[in-house]
Formats: sequence, C-alpha cells, structure tokens
Amino acid sequence: MKFLHISDIHIGFRQYNHQQRFEDFGIAFEKCVELAIDEEVDVCLIAGDLFHKASIDPETLLQAETSLAKLAHHQIQSLVIAGNHDRPRYGQRTTWLDYLAARGIITLLESRSDDYVVENESYIDIEGVRFIGMPWYGGSTKPVLERIIEEFNNLSWKDIHYCVMLAHTSIEGQMPNMPEMLSYVDLEPLKKYVNYLALGHLHKPYQHPQDDPWIHNPGAIENNSFDEARYLNKGAFLVEIDRQGNAHVEPKMIGGRPFQTISFPITKYGDFVSLTDALREDVRNIASTWKNSHTPVVSLILTGNLKFDRSQLKIDKLREIVEENVDCLLVRVTSHLDTLEVIVDYEDDIAVEQLERLVFSDLASEVGYGEQAEKWGRYLQQTKNSALAKESPEQIYDAFVHHLNTLDENDGEN
Repeated sequence: MKFLHISDIHIGFRQYNHQQRFEDFGIAFEKCVELAIDEEVDVCLIAGDLFHKASIDPETLLQAETSLAKLAHHQIQSLVIAGNHDRPRYGQRTTWLDYLAARGIITLLESRSDDYVVENESYIDIEGVRFIGMPWYGGSTKPVLERIIEEFNNLSWKDIHYCVMLAHTSIEGQMPNMPEMLSYVDLEPLKKYVNYLALGHLHKPYQHPQDDPWIHNPGAIENNSFDEARYLNKGAFLVEIDRQGNAHVEPKMIGGRPFQTISFPITKYGDFVSLTDALREDVRNIASTWKNSHTPVVSLILTGNLKFDRSQLKIDKLREIVEENVDCLLVRVTSHLDTLEVIVDYEDDIAVEQLERLVFSDLASEVGYGEQAEKWGRYLQQTKNSALAKESPEQIYDAFVHHLNTLDENDGEN
C-alpha cells in the first residue's frame, strides 16, 4: 500500500485579484496529481482545504474536477476531509466536496450520524489499512477527539495492520499567534490506534517527534501570504506500508511560485528623487542574490522615517521601479514607517479574520474579562463559525465546557 499525503491546496484563491495567482493554486494541485501518478500510489489523502472558499465559480470547479478525474482514471482513490475553508456557509446544507463525492471522484470521510466513527462514512479499510477522517470542528475539536478515541474502543481491529487518521486542526507551538486546537497531550491516546496522523490546516510543514515521527503536516504548497514564504520544503509525504505494518515516510518538496521581500529604509533620503535613485540600485543588488526566483511575487517594505512631505511619496512610482528592475509577477508595497501610518496593499484574506477576532476580544474586554479577553475573543469567533457550520448544540456546549476548563487550568497555573 502506498499513499500520498497533501493538504491546504486552496484551489480558487485569486490572490491579490491576479489571474495568474488563481492559476498557480490550480497548478500546485496538478503537480501533486502528477507526483501521485508517477509514484503509482494507491491512495491520495487531502487533509482539508481543497478549496479556498465554500462558494466557488465554474472555473474553480473545473480545475478541481479535471485533476481529481485524472487520479480516478489511474485508479488512485482520493480520500478527503473538509477543512475550515471547505465547510458550508450560512444557509448551506451541502458543499462542493459533497458534489465531488456524489460524482464518484472523491471519497469524503465524514460521519453523517450521531457517532463520529462510522464505517463507510468517516472511515474505510483498504488492503488492511484503516483510513479515518476528522474534518474541521473548530472550537469543538478537543471534545470531538475525545469521543472519537472512546469510539475506537468499540471497533474491530482484526486484519488491520496500519491506521491513518486525517485531521484538519492545529497543534500547539507550531506557529506564533495561532489559536491552538490540540496539545500533544491531547493526541497521546491516539497512538494506541493511529500509526500516522495526517494533518492539515497549518501551512507550515512539520513532523513530530523528530526522532520517530507519527504526526505529519506537509504544509501548503502555494504561499497564502508573505509570512508563509519562510517555510521551506512544503509539499507532500509519500508513504509506503508493507504487510507487517512497517512504513517508510518520504517528504516530497513541491515548489510553488517564489515570494521575495525587499526591505528598504528611507530615513536618510531628503527628497523623493534621491530615494528612487537609491531604491533602483538596491533592487538590482538584492535581486541578483535571489536563487530560483523566476517571476516571483515581490513585497517592497518601506521602513524608517519620512524626511520630506508625504504627498511627494509616489507609491506607484516605487512599484514601477521594482517592476523595471526585477522579472516578477507583481509587486506589493507596504509601509512600516514611524511617521506614516499607511498600508498601501492589504493582505485582505487574513485581515478579515484578524479584525473579527479583535472585535470579539474588545467586546469581551468591555464586559470585564480583562486579561482573558483575547482568549474569549478567539472562543467567540470559533463559536460563531461552529454555529454557521450547523454544528449540534451538544458539540457547541462541549466546546464551551472545554473552554471554561482551559481557563480554570490556566488560572491554577498562575
């Protein structure tokens, strides 16, 4: 048995409202498909966020169907779980993943009953390997995981020599400023049953523990933001399992479009002409050091203090200088100036979630939650998403109890 583990493809993301970036995300998935075919895998695992949005246009659907149909044509079974970007939005009952499953080109691992571990719904067995799916549950993730582990005890494990669990969730300590869903302590009981935990959600590749990893996250191939450009070796995990349950896990790097950053301090320039002359030279020098950066997305960051009238700072001219001196796809300009509170180009896809979390945190602060306002803000945001995804009242209540217990534990430590 051989499988390929990928996640966070985000097909349909028209990043920066640029058509080529839309194509790039589709191309990234095509690269995964070609790798699966070349390696003659039996199964392709997609651990959430196949799509960037729940509501997609025909062009996005065509990208997905074409690549998935190619896998099916080569007798490669696609096992998929829903990520937070795939989940139904308000007023929806089904998603495009349900459509693809109905078309027979993916197997969607998700329970449709009161139990979480249901044969031929949330799990299937293939050649003695059990594949179990845990889609995105947001703030309910920990209590749902506890229920899943309880239900594992009632399953028959006869003739199963290896178990793979797909989960779209985050793990503590992997990325800063990211609300954690699970700790390694939460995951420890899984080891009794699960040999390979196939994660998605975080776009950073990692394996844990380093000496004998059983938790794997391949990362997002295409950068969803400039912050992700520092994460290298993103791609896939190729896994081969023998009949004795021994597995060989091989990371496979799949390159997306490169992202490059130019940080330009402007404090010492007294006029716009001298600034542009210096920028032109800096851009050429910096770009000459880039390796494998054919047509990158470029971020120009202005830093320092502006020494002349802000009306003379022509952002379009600065962008033009970079475009003239670097073979790039597009240029984003951002100012981190001490005396100029302007952000010229917004990372709008992230900004909405961050702004929403800030609003919830402010509300929690206003009603007296003080130092815990940020945690309550995150909880309220997760609860809103859980309600929109039509999670049951029991799941939402379990998440609430878990949140209160977490706050109590932290208070005890302090």
